[in-house]
Amino acid sequence: DELLSKIKYKKVVEPFGGSLAFTIDQYYKNKDLEFYPSDIDNELTLFCNNFYKHDDIIIKKLLEIIKNISNKEDYDKLYKKSISKIQEENIEDFMTYYLFKKTCYAIRPGLYYLDRSPKLTNVLKYKNKLNDFFKDHKYNNIHYKYVFKQFYNDEDAIIFLDPPYVNSVCSFYDKFDETDYSNLWEDIYDMLENAKCKIILIVNDNFFMKKCYNKWFYKQYEKKYCYHSSKKTYHNIFTNIKLD
Repeated sequence: DELLSKIKYKKVVEPFGGSLAFTIDQYYKNKDLEFYPSDIDNELTLFCNNFYKHDDIIIKKLLEIIKNISNKEDYDKLYKKSISKIQEENIEDFMTYYLFKKTCYAIRPGLYYLDRSPKLTNVLKYKNKLNDFFKDHKYNNIHYKYVFKQFYNDEDAIIFLDPPYVNSVCSFYDKFDETDYSNLWEDIYDMLENAKCKIILIVNDNFFMKKCYNKWFYKQYEKKYCYHSSKKTYHNIFTNIKLD
């Protein structure tokens, strides 16, 4: 908010959308803005673009699935289901299992508390808020390069970047071809250096980022991924927004 208060913009662009935290926050602060969310994950975008049309049916199906899980073997069998195959056969089943994999409680994939039943986390609490956005906006399945090109010289646009982190181990990215991100950090450097759109980049703290992007450094903040963990993680914010 401190950065955004210094500029005027009409378009909110999020090329590495994920959960769209920034976009949704901006939407509920000003619904008159134009929104351009996108992500290369086709399963994520397919789910978000269709969930609001089937939400009650999907949640009912999911609660029934959860009720029938009684042990780790039941949980593992469901977790290992191939979403891609289900996607081809039935959109509602695809979304049900996608929601199961993304929201049902587990310590990590394949490790399940035997004395607890899986629970939905925040789905019912936030579904109406999210559905309100997706009823009027499409989550685009577009590579970031095309998004950068579209808004490169658009002075009315602010691009929020929360891209894959270069020094983090994350198996989620294994399903993408390496060419999807091979020039990512060069492209972001070019955007910060030359583009006319406004840019806010958030990335985990590391030597590479500090060295390469130092002239756009704005602020560092503490981040906790697990509320029960005492481990401190720091993220840096870089921006091309002119600060007086």
